[in-house]
Amino acid sequence: MKATIEFEDELYRRLKSTAALRGKKVRELVNDAVRKSLQTPWSPVADAPKNELPLIGTPRKKPLSIRDDIVTRLDSDSDRESHATSLR
Repeated sequence: MKATIEFEDELYRRLKSTAALRGKKVRELVNDAVRKSLQTPWSPVADAPKNELPLIGTPRKKPLSIRDDIVTRLDSDSDRESHATSLR
């Protein structure tokens, strides 16, 4: 079946030169890429945008200090596991 696809100019130049280097036609390279894409299981998580948390200003003048005993407790494997279990 024939289809019309619009490529960005630079992308098409790269596609055409890659096809030539591999001794293939552009349509063969596109078909291979589409086949490969359709064989890969789709996951909505993989396509989700990677959002970064916003930085929020604070009037605090000194850096935040966390006591060593709290850091040690947070780092322990058992605490992380129990916390993960509580979230389920």
